[in-house]
Amino acid sequence: MPGTVVAVDPTQTTAKVGQTFPIDINITDVSGLVGFDFELSYNASVISLIDIQLGPFLKSVGPTFLINLTTTGQIWLAASLYQSGVWTGISANGTGILADATFQAIGTGETTLNLFSTNPSNCDAIKLVKDPEDPEVAPIPNVAVDGHVTVLPEPDPDAHAVFSKTVIGQGYQLPINVTTSNPCDIPQTLNIAGYANTTQIIKHTITLPNGTSTTLSFEWNTTGAFYGIYAISAGVTMAIGTTSLPDAAHADGWVTVTTPGDINGDYKVGLQDLILLAQAYKSSPHSPNWNPNTDIDGNGIVSLTDLTLLALHYGQNYYP
Repeated sequence: MPGTVVAVDPTQTTAKVGQTFPIDINITDVSGLVGFDFELSYNASVISLIDIQLGPFLKSVGPTFLINLTTTGQIWLAASLYQSGVWTGISANGTGILADATFQAIGTGETTLNLFSTNPSNCDAIKLVKDPEDPEVAPIPNVAVDGHVTVLPEPDPDAHAVFSKTVIGQGYQLPINVTTSNPCDIPQTLNIAGYANTTQIIKHTITLPNGTSTTLSFEWNTTGAFYGIYAISAGVTMAIGTTSLPDAAHADGWVTVTTPGDINGDYKVGLQDLILLAQAYKSSPHSPNWNPNTDIDGNGIVSLTDLTLLALHYGQNYYP
């Protein structure tokens, strides 16, 4: 077994979609190195190469020629110390970094970082050469060690709809606050949506910094909505690189659309509704007797307007 090892470092990398991470090509225990030639292939649907540079091990010794034939899915570098036509005696010795790369995780999955050369001295090596005191370079036996990258999905962003009314008169606005978060390690553009059952009632797009949350205020205009009970939910979609996560819609509560003045949601306007309105009369959201369902017109106070609306529809009933 040769003493010189060329290895992907680290040999095992785990990243989340959207993250960038470094990969080095290290060499260990080499003597008299004047040049190398290696290729490194990877799955371009899982990771994307951001940058590749010659490492300090060779170029710190002296002037260096570099050929970079890198393409999508494959790094290919060849480098040699400049010897000015004759053997100069300069070489790299010991342990160091031949090349350093930066990748970005773009798709969930796994990929091998396959380290090889087109014509290596053996099937498990890359091209390393030394310069003896004659016109020909000589190969350096070595072992090549591959790497492996696992890309995990980012945690799903979350969205919750919060609303105070459980009963709303048909034709009036239901205030809804949607709180959404970005648990990812990078900023994300999020598409926020609100639903009444399966019908989208609100939509908004925001860019949210990583690790933060925000609350957006909406109103659902119930004009045209049929009488009945509606599941209110919020959903969020997120795009990262070339992947997208599906809607994460979920029910956050229910509201009954009914005749204005129906406060208890039994689809009729009667004495029980009048009693509830009387108990909350002149109250506002910070009052101890506040009942948001009694604020029929949604102006933030239970007043004569709400009493008039109840009176206008008193005695009406509907059974869905």
